[in-house]
Amino acid sequence: MDLNIKIIDIEFEDISKLKLRCQTCTYWFECNRISLVKEFQKSPKFLDFFRSKLFEIKNRKNHGNEFKTFIRNGGKIKIAYINKNEIKGMVIYGNYYLFPKLKEFSVYPPDNNSIFIACMFVEPQYRDFGAPERLLLSVEKDSLKLGIKSLETIAKRQNDNMSDEEFENLHLIPLKFLIKNGFLIKKNDEYFPLLRLDLTTIETVLSEEQSLFAKLFAKKEFSRSTMIKIKNSEEDLNSK
Repeated sequence: MDLNIKIIDIEFEDISKLKLRCQTCTYWFECNRISLVKEFQKSPKFLDFFRSKLFEIKNRKNHGNEFKTFIRNGGKIKIAYINKNEIKGMVIYGNYYLFPKLKEFSVYPPDNNSIFIACMFVEPQYRDFGAPERLLLSVEKDSLKLGIKSLETIAKRQNDNMSDEEFENLHLIPLKFLIKNGFLIKKNDEYFPLLRLDLTTIETVLSEEQSLFAKLFAKKEFSRSTMIKIKNSEEDLNSK
């Protein structure tokens, strides 16, 4: 199957226009009540704790428009357009305090200097054609541009008590996919481990590729200028 895959960033104005699969999902924006003291103790920074509580209040006031509130507060959504006009995948990510649900996981909190990927979904029939990898790569590149050095996410492990349907419906990224794409387990858990991708290695590779391209371009330009000089010299000799 020959697919034309294009990754697009969703802006605030686009939310109401696009019928996104996850548009009405509130999974990551809802959290069972936990002790404020316990929550504060787990938060790596007081400012993050404050931002988290403020975001929860905004979501309660804007019930039904959680994604708009999410984007207004710096959250990011990318979609995968396949064959020009079909939305078949998306990824949701941002600062960890934009996802209140995280507090319910035993591996909470993630690194406050990392970007947290909440979930990524691609229609099953398109998963073997590079769409998930393209979405992830786009997040990596954008994070590097912002000076972010790592990505983190909570993975899902399938177990004997979980059916394929239950596993599919979990709002998390499969562990195997993440490991295959360079993530390592940072905090282990029987079902929901926290994984981390160090972007400094990728940054080095990209930098080396850019350096190689620059050298090749410079070599090409040198050859071109040399040929022009030779041609001009020949024309001068012929004119004499």
